Amino acid sequence: MELINTIFFLTEFEIYQTTIPPPTFSSPQPTPNYKVPSYQSYIGHKMNSMNSLNEAIQEEDAIIHKLESIKAKWYFDMDFSAGPESLYRLKTSPASYDSEVSSTIKWLRPHEFCDDPDYFKSTVKTGNIEFGNLDNHYLSSAVAIITANPAPLIEDLFGSGIDDFKRFGIYTCRFYKNGEWRDIITDTRLPCATKSTAINGQTDKALDVPVPVYSRSADQNEMYMPFLEKAYAKLHGSYESLSRGSIAEALVDLTGGSCNKIALDSDLVKIKCEDGR
Repeated sequence: MELINTIFFLTEFEIYQTTIPPPTFSSPQPTPNYKVPSYQSYIGHKMNSMNSLNEAIQEEDAIIHKLESIKAKWYFDMDFSAGPESLYRLKTSPASYDSEVSSTIKWLRPHEFCDDPDYFKSTVKTGNIEFGNLDNHYLSSAVAIITANPAPLIEDLFGSGIDDFKRFGIYTCRFYKNGEWRDIITDTRLPCATKSTAINGQTDKALDVPVPVYSRSADQNEMYMPFLEKAYAKLHGSYESLSRGSIAEALVDLTGGSCNKIALDSDLVKIKCEDGR
């Protein structure tokens, strides 16, 4: 089996090596005799795959059809509702990291806190992730790693039509969990707080605007990070369940590949460095 690429990411103490299999889209099994595509053909294959809808996209289409038939504007995900039961493991016990904002959190759709929302934006701030209250920097780091890769790996995690989230408030994300691809359908409501309380307890009235209280893009109109985080939280049961994870595990969940972590201070690495290997 040929591989799309191998990603290396260096931190102060570790190297992460992630090997990514060919794109499979409609099937989680690798295609026999698969030829590594060019960047352009890879995008074309991704777009073509959108036409051969899998079960999750068919389900999303059925939901949209139902919304249109009853003339409802927005989708509401009742399996991951806009309340403390989706934020915390115990809905009656908010996590300590939200102690200053738990009573002020409001669930807002993108158009309620930004002017021109899209999955991705082509601005100088594109791809720059801001951390929120939740201690899930490992996930943001893993997303930043694959976003920086030339292949459109991050785009492949979103299976919906490009405007579905704007028109109907629904989207689908894919994650590789426990040996299989899982498709997560949810709505676009995000937990938000005013920026003055969401960021380091600042009280500057100029910052008194709502923003997603957890991970977000530096470009407030760029939605891929808070959407991805919400779908990942639904997969795990709550946002709090995402606390304190592993970059290596997140890289596997986001790529369907394998990940090796090499500790730079290990005896084996030191010996190889001394030998020039």
